[in-house]
Amino acid sequence: MDERPLLPAREPGPVSPGDECWSRRDCLKALGLLAAGGAAFAVGPSGPAAAAEGAAALDDRAWFPGPDERARVSLVQGASVEDNVRLAIALAGGLAEIGQGQSVVIKPNCVWYTGAQTVPTHEPDAPITTDPEVLRAVIRAVKERNQAPERILVADHAGFLMSTTLVMKKRGLYDVALEEGVQVKGWEDTPHARFSSPRWEYLSQPVDVSETLLGCDHFINVPVLKNHSLPVIRDQAQYSCCLKAFVGTISASNRLFNRRMFHEWNLPEKVAELNLIRPWRMPDGRPGITMNVVDATRVIVSGGPHNSIFLEEMKVAEPGMILASRDRVACDTVALSVLKHHARLRQVDRDYTRIPVWQQRQIVHAARLGLGIADPARIDILTRGLPSALEQGILAIWSES
Repeated sequence: MDERPLLPAREPGPVSPGDECWSRRDCLKALGLLAAGGAAFAVGPSGPAAAAEGAAALDDRAWFPGPDERARVSLVQGASVEDNVRLAIALAGGLAEIGQGQSVVIKPNCVWYTGAQTVPTHEPDAPITTDPEVLRAVIRAVKERNQAPERILVADHAGFLMSTTLVMKKRGLYDVALEEGVQVKGWEDTPHARFSSPRWEYLSQPVDVSETLLGCDHFINVPVLKNHSLPVIRDQAQYSCCLKAFVGTISASNRLFNRRMFHEWNLPEKVAELNLIRPWRMPDGRPGITMNVVDATRVIVSGGPHNSIFLEEMKVAEPGMILASRDRVACDTVALSVLKHHARLRQVDRDYTRIPVWQQRQIVHAARLGLGIADPARIDILTRGLPSALEQGILAIWSES
């Protein structure tokens, strides 16, 4: 057990005059222009049976962001991963919604068991899974709001035909969860419910989703930022972050590379529609996502999301950043700008680098579905610790139309 003391909680307050808070208008002006014990983890107030019965209608009565609501995205760079995570969460609105004894699912990205290159390269092992210390910092922040570790679950579905527990153990995430005293499971080892939505336009088959995700009081999304380009997919997702993380919420059998599911055509739109599993606001008032915490400490700018079977070199950049937001759509716009900026520094030329952030199909369709805010005039970006040139470069990309 790690005995390091927790840092004191930092509850967010009003933005002070020293905070860097950017809207697109500001940008243009500045630029001149979640082991055993799963049974102890009972989902939400009505339990898994109720979650299963209501799964198909979860999004029908969802609350969408109102016309006057704004999104806040934080972008933090610094020497300490834990400090960066805590500050990013605080700037993005904090975790005050989490109450003592409430159920919390924390989803890191656990897609593959190794980050080793499969072609000769000087690049370091690629960051295909969430950094264990980012996960640790998120767990600690949640524990400060809820001192009932049996009600906190770290979970994910790994890639097709992979054991999530194996991936977690190989990548250090399993040990971190145990050290922090919370529950940890591969979602394939939990009961599932069938989910579909009448609002789907591109998805045509129901998907199987863990009851722990459908019924939890709070969902914390902890994705890794990377490009997404698989040679066997005709219609690429382009990039992977908060929205794309929802592919990991459905069982591996649902993720077949054929027209029956979604890997053949319209992958960006199908990714967006999977997010209706946890819409902006659940029918009973629970938040769809309480917080997104993006691991951008190291990112894949080319060859992602993993190349273990596709023999493509991965190019890795090291922004050393953490992003956070309650709004997955707004967060993706900023995260993608970070990815594009570092791709340009590496002279990477891929589809995602040429498409403006606001034209990315994941973002466009997710906004149409009411999953978040994609109006740049309603998004505030709060930065900490970024050198001026780096900040301006990211904001310039974010402001491109």
